[in-house]
Amino acid sequence: MHDAPLTIGIETSGLQGSVAICRGAETIGERVLSRQGFRHAQSLVVEMQKLLKSHSLVPRQIEQVAVSIGPGSFTGLRIGVVAAKTLAYATEASLVAVDTFLAIAENCPAEFATGDVFVIENAQRGDLYFGRYRPDESGCWNVVEDVQLVDGESWCKERQSDEIVMGPGLRQFQAALESRAMLLPDDSCHTPKGATIARLGHQQIDAGDVAILWGLEPRYFRRSAAEENADTKASRS
Repeated sequence: MHDAPLTIGIETSGLQGSVAICRGAETIGERVLSRQGFRHAQSLVVEMQKLLKSHSLVPRQIEQVAVSIGPGSFTGLRIGVVAAKTLAYATEASLVAVDTFLAIAENCPAEFATGDVFVIENAQRGDLYFGRYRPDESGCWNVVEDVQLVDGESWCKERQSDEIVMGPGLRQFQAALESRAMLLPDDSCHTPKGATIARLGHQQIDAGDVAILWGLEPRYFRRSAAEENADTKASRS
């Protein structure tokens, strides 16, 4: 295990961000970012520095940088990706992008991990993002349906009682789903974690999945509300 590289995992896709350091599958340490005002831009670098210092590490010892790329908050994802690219460039570490929803599926308790799981996130304006995941015989989760943007009400009506739904989107869609699908009761299951991002990133790099430093971008499935509003104002003028 001591020969495994140190991987830092950066997760800023939602309200509860976190950063973690792993050596292989072993979590060395993890710090949660402040939720006050959703200020990941101010807290991410500070918490990374504290995390490294608390384990007597310096940035140059990090060999792999894994970052959550969405779906999620436009601003949060940009902050995480920029920080990851900057750190990877400065330390010459390998960079890898991790599916945020896959990291959430990994939170599914073993007693529920017997079939497909849907992960959802609120996409605003009545829509939601969903991805479908399935565990293999070793307990590792794999993508069955890649992330899609759909009408929330219609998607909820299509669910079946034996389907498991998890993810941060339950905050908005729980009422529409609770009589149709199985919802996991533990709130901590629905939030992606920096340690999971680091572990999955290490696995992806081992499999040869390394991101191109300057080409890496968050996964956006629609333009931000600010961009759409700017276009609307421009067309009216």
